[in-house]
Amino acid sequence: MERFTVKIATRYNNKWLFIKEEDKKFYRMPGGRVKHGKEIYSQVKNLLYEQLGVVEACLYRVNEVYFYADVRCIGAVPLDNGIVDVAEVHENNVYDVSASSPMRVLSTAERNSFIKIHDWLFRRRRHLFKEPCVQFEKVCGSVPFKEMDGVRYYLLVKNESGHIGFPKGHVEEKETEEETAMREMFEETGLDIPLLDGFRYSFEYIIPKYKRRRRTIKLAVYFIAEFQDETIKIQTSEISRWWLVPYKEALNILNKENDRELLRHANAWLDKTKKLSK
Repeated sequence: MERFTVKIATRYNNKWLFIKEEDKKFYRMPGGRVKHGKEIYSQVKNLLYEQLGVVEACLYRVNEVYFYADVRCIGAVPLDNGIVDVAEVHENNVYDVSASSPMRVLSTAERNSFIKIHDWLFRRRRHLFKEPCVQFEKVCGSVPFKEMDGVRYYLLVKNESGHIGFPKGHVEEKETEEETAMREMFEETGLDIPLLDGFRYSFEYIIPKYKRRRRTIKLAVYFIAEFQDETIKIQTSEISRWWLVPYKEALNILNKENDRELLRHANAWLDKTKKLSK
């Protein structure tokens, strides 16, 4: 079996959050299908952002069981967002057994699933509230480039930590990914230019616990932006150096493999797009 379902029981300010299904009278937990082999924390984080608008969250693992052959197994992953959230890995839907709104009759298995995760949280609340083990963050950025004499040049920036990459920053409240990418590009480079349609590339990286109070997993989302005669005005408070260099030289300057892979995808996409436009 190549896919399984993750269900996320989310509690915020001591209240359980559920999503009302479209054109139906009952509610469900956030969730979705996960490709076999994909790291469970990544999918939980993505679903929280897409379905509840949660950008940062902390996960606690209760149990995790994968599917083997045709046997459907059930596992659970708890999660902390602000106060406490819980994630349930379950093949079937799990419903709020205490909701007052009209819902269909719940099966014993569905009721037991929700009660089980609720009880697990209650028993472990003192331990969980002390130190969340994983924190999630989301950053968005862009790959700025310009064409000169038939050669494509990419704009790279070096921040104070020594990381050489592309303009990026954290998503602020109510911002879309694109809005964050454009804002960060303007703040760091002075370029106020639109993003190109059709390209979105993302990857994850981990900040070890010894560098922060807790282990942090970051999701980075990038777009592409083309500039021409616009003046580059670097934000000197955050950027110590910048380059405008051709593709191969840019690959050599970048000091993280994630950024090199991003550039490879961006350059290949631009090559393909340019050919199709001819």
